[in-house]
Amino acid sequence: MKHSLRLNVEPSTKKWWKHLILGFLFVLLGIWIFITPLASYMSLSFFFTLVLALTGVFEIIASMLYRKETKHWAWHLVGGIVELFIGGILLLNPVMTMMLLPYVLAFWLLYKGVVSVLISLRIKSFDIKDGAGCWLRG
Repeated sequence: MKHSLRLNVEPSTKKWWKHLILGFLFVLLGIWIFITPLASYMSLSFFFTLVLALTGVFEIIASMLYRKETKHWAWHLVGGIVELFIGGILLLNPVMTMMLLPYVLAFWLLYKGVVSVLISLRIKSFDIKDGAGCWLRG
C-alpha cells in the first residue's frame, strides 16, 4: 500500500492561495465589524452568507484542481458544495438568515473545527522526526 507523507501532505501545501484569499476576506470582515459595531444585523448576515458561498466555490475549485494528487478530494468537494448550497439559500432569504445565523455559524465553525482537528491528528500520526520532512520547511 503506497502511503507516504509526501502524497498526503504536499497537495495541501499547494492550496496556499485559497487560504490566503480566505484569510484576507476574514481579516477584512473582522476589521469591518470593529469599525462599525452598530452596523445592521442584516448587512452582517448578508456578508457572512456571501463569504460562506465564496468559501464553497473556492473549496470546489481546489478539490477539482487537486483531485489527481490527493486521495480525499471528494470530501473537500462535498464540503464545498454544502457550503455553496447553504450560502446560496441564505443569500436568497435574508429574514431566514437573520434568524438562523447563530446556528449556521455555530454549525459551520464546529464542522471546520472537527475537520481541522482530524487533519492535524492525521498529520501528527506520520510522526516526522527533525531530519525527515525538511521539504515542508522550505
